[in-house]
Amino acid sequence: MNAIRTLLCGLLLSPLLAFGQTIVAGEYFVDTDPGIGNGVAFPTIPGDSTSTTLTINPGLLSAGFHALGIRYRDTNG
Repeated sequence: MNAIRTLLCGLLLSPLLAFGQTIVAGEYFVDTDPGIGNGVAFPTIPGDSTSTTLTINPGLLSAGFHALGIRYRDTNG
């Protein structure tokens, strides 16, 4: 499970790193996108790259498949 999270974060960050933005915030959501700024925020150290470990309690999820959405905000919003 940790390997999947690391891979997902790496894939999501790759396009951002190509343009040199400074990441300032991150959030995630499960299944339904609540809108920008309304997901579950997680600590992010500002910089041009980041490494994040998310802990999601599987007891809060129903049985079956789920979609995990992760997004970051840069200094330009």
